[in-house]
Amino acid sequence: MVNSRQKGALGENKIIEFLLEKTGIKFERTPGSGSGKIKGDVICPFSVFCIEVKNYKEDPFNSNILCNKTSLIPIWWNKLKKESYPRKPLLFYRWNRSKWFVVTEQKPTKTKNYLDFPSLGCYILLAEEWILKEEITWSHSKS
Repeated sequence: MVNSRQKGALGENKIIEFLLEKTGIKFERTPGSGSGKIKGDVICPFSVFCIEVKNYKEDPFNSNILCNKTSLIPIWWNKLKKESYPRKPLLFYRWNRSKWFVVTEQKPTKTKNYLDFPSLGCYILLAEEWILKEEITWSHSKS
């Protein structure tokens, strides 16, 4: 049986593999991930993003709405927005056997399929489409 820390680490490692495959950039787990010392779960050198990763058993969006429960997305996003400053918040999530989704504050300009949440100030879309279609600056230059 996998506990929540193991599942979190597994999700972080899976998104690192996914991001390397899609971007060619090497990401790594934040040292002491979950300890609160450095915010975010995944980093890359000179990152402009504070990246949080959620790897859940069930869909945190649809199943909660249909079961009359509070969706986890607003909870995750609001917490990440508070913790990410001065970096930009970026949330990747998936549930068992699903594709990766991304929550971003940057409005997609080249991706047609996305959900707009004006009350949260964010957009949700398939991570692969977002990475492949949008022009994303992952890190500050070293200058």
